[in-house]
Amino acid sequence: MSYLYTLELKLAKKTNAFNLKEYSKEISKVIEAYNHAGEKAANNKCIVLIQTKEKSLQIRLNSTAKLQNAGKSLRYFSELMIEIIPDIKDCITSSGQLFRITEIGLPVTENENPDLQLMAREVDDSTLVKALVDYVCRKRDPNTSVYLKKQKAVEQMKQIALESGLIDLKK
Repeated sequence: MSYLYTLELKLAKKTNAFNLKEYSKEISKVIEAYNHAGEKAANNKCIVLIQTKEKSLQIRLNSTAKLQNAGKSLRYFSELMIEIIPDIKDCITSSGQLFRITEIGLPVTENENPDLQLMAREVDDSTLVKALVDYVCRKRDPNTSVYLKKQKAVEQMKQIALESGLIDLKK
């Protein structure tokens, strides 16, 4: 099984002089070197670049094992960035950090679609609430498989709400 993590790597130190877009060829070399090394690791990892912005990268990290902290898997990536792009050293913080890494979406398996998570960030709260109200009021669909899919989605939302503390049944 394979796990996919969609991550944003923002330069940790704010500097107006450095623009990641200007180093797209070098970033490709870094990713190639990281992926080559990842093929030999016990937990095979691979990076796919989604987008390069001036001060951040969006990547998809593919791992054969579930990761407790996807950001820690990118230490070698940071080392390669410094080795291949020496100018980036000015972006390292006093504590030695090159990137602030945030997960854009929840980890997914290879059978799920990680692009849906990027799209999910675009859904505003009122649209979600309206869809939930419509589901609760109708609770049926002419297509049984569609209904079962919606029912499963609502059950997963309930589980996430309980786990995150959004819903507290003890009150």
